[in-house]
Amino acid sequence: MDSNETQIRVEEDGPRRTIHVNGPLDLPNTETVRQALLESVVRSGDASLDTLVGLAGLTRIDLSGLQLLCSSHRTAISRGNSLRLADPPAWFQEFCSAAGFARSRSTCPHRRGDECIWSA
Repeated sequence: MDSNETQIRVEEDGPRRTIHVNGPLDLPNTETVRQALLESVVRSGDASLDTLVGLAGLTRIDLSGLQLLCSSHRTAISRGNSLRLADPPAWFQEFCSAAGFARSRSTCPHRRGDECIWSA
């Protein structure tokens, strides 16, 4: 795999779909990830679907990647589904906070109760 190319692996387990992101989630690669996320969160005819975004293989992210995750979460919530992040790298939470994507600063009107994609 080219270090600048993102690879996506999808696992299905009943009503749960895990989308593993390996490589960068930056502007040149957001379309690849967007397609996988969109397919997962808008699966028609299904109810109470859970999408996990596995980030253990994430090598870097930029603002476009953060915005994509936020938008995907909003879309999932609006359809009665959920989207959560799993296994982010150690640096991920600090990067999110520095970029202004932190639960403590979130004014997101789409979040349900304490459910926030930026929770640690």
